Amino acid sequence: MFSSSPSCFIAYGFNRSIFEVQLLQTLLTDRRIEPYEAGGSSAPAQQVFCLKICSKIIQSQFCIVLLNNETIGRVQKPNPNVHMEYGLMLGFNKYIIPFQHEDYRLEFNVAGLDTIKYNNNSFKAKAAAAIDQAISQTAQSSPAANPISPDINSYLVLRGAILTSNEAPGERVLYQLGQTCNFNLCVDFSGNRYIYFGNFSKYTITAIALRIRKLLQILTERLEGTAVRIQHGLATEQQRDALIGLYKTLQIWILVNSAADREALSKLITLPESSPAVTIITLADVADEVGKSGLY
Repeated sequence: MFSSSPSCFIAYGFNRSIFEVQLLQTLLTDRRIEPYEAGGSSAPAQQVFCLKICSKIIQSQFCIVLLNNETIGRVQKPNPNVHMEYGLMLGFNKYIIPFQHEDYRLEFNVAGLDTIKYNNNSFKAKAAAAIDQAISQTAQSSPAANPISPDINSYLVLRGAILTSNEAPGERVLYQLGQTCNFNLCVDFSGNRYIYFGNFSKYTITAIALRIRKLLQILTERLEGTAVRIQHGLATEQQRDALIGLYKTLQIWILVNSAADREALSKLITLPESSPAVTIITLADVADEVGKSGLY
């Protein structure tokens, strides 16, 4: 749930930092990061603090805080709400970009934290550089399509399959195609035959069938599209032949919860003759194979 969306929570005093927030919104949007600030959203009849502040800070990829004082009468005072939100960001261990205009000084409780000082002329350049660095350091690598337990991993090895590292360019492309439908990618011991493994024991039968059909559609259209890429010089005939050979040996393994689910799924999916072979495995199959092996 933490850092679950490409968004940035901006904490600022509504009466002081409008100019900066408008620039930040533009910079973030241009980088496909959704800017969020509590004052720009309404939540009728709901817990404002939880819905508009806490949850948004938790979900943000990174946060920005503007520590500019507000003038009340003739006295400059820090905004208590901004400091409270800053404390939440620190407590949630978020990546934070703190800014303060050079006309102000930091309060004692945050004076020891690195803060970017700026003026009206330098703010845009400093903000752009800080945001780019934040995106770079908070970008999450692609997670495995579905977590694989030790028992399931042992079963795959016993069946002659190893989860790929996805580091080689060709394997990375294959993995990304399958990840679209939540498949993991495995390779046999020779390194020449690939298997898409769907760890779907907690999915409905309808959802599994849809993922199988979509994966086959993606693979088929990618294969058919090689002729066009060859015409445009984006692929070679040797690459096309290699892709055809890979497709002919490709397999799809599906893990479901029970024998009843296997039977229901078998009735629901109809595969063309030229499509990769689909093998449906149950959790009982995994337990039986691993138990007989003597691994544990």
